[in-house]
Amino acid sequence: SQDQVVEDLSLLLRYVEIAETYAGGLSMGGNTALNFGIARSETARALIVAAVGSGTTDRDAFLQ
Repeated sequence: SQDQVVEDLSLLLRYVEIAETYAGGLSMGGNTALNFGIARSETARALIVAAVGSGTTDRDAFLQ
């Protein structure tokens, strides 16, 4: 799930002792970067996202 991917990224950054980062990604990676920035705004200084899907995994929740 995206929640798990965001958590994995957070744990990786903590492990390598990176307190703040610029997160970027394309397509699914962009979605991960976007969700990471939303969930961990204290860590993500900026986001670079491209070709991010528009709610294709849970469209009803996305539309809300």
